[in-house]
Amino acid sequence: MAIWALLLGVATAVLVPLMADDPVVPRPPSTAQVTSGHQFRFEVVESFDARYAGDTPGHIGRGGGISGHPHVALGDEVYRVGPGSDRAIGVVTGVKWDRLKESLTVEFHPRGDDRIAVGDEVWLDVSPDRPPMASRP
Repeated sequence: MAIWALLLGVATAVLVPLMADDPVVPRPPSTAQVTSGHQFRFEVVESFDARYAGDTPGHIGRGGGISGHPHVALGDEVYRVGPGSDRAIGVVTGVKWDRLKESLTVEFHPRGDDRIAVGDEVWLDVSPDRPPMASRP
């Protein structure tokens, strides 16, 4: 009987700390989707005409690789990856940062007559040293 009590005590001493929540250990920075110049590239995964009365067409995109603190605000411009990538094709109307998945979900409304399709790759600037909207050209 004493052996069983000893084994139970040892098992408890070993298993209880293993089952406790581990402290959150920061991961090393991932740059899978953040390119030089703080471009956050993401893929358009959803398009909609209007969600409610008075709404306008829009798109939702998602991408990962965000480490640190992204600096994205409503009204920021969205650009197409590739030729013509210096011309804005949309404007951010919603953004959600998932810290655990290191990802952003970005809703944006199109600007102009550019065709934006599900599967298109787009980007936005997540640079912390970007000037405020009022002082941008």
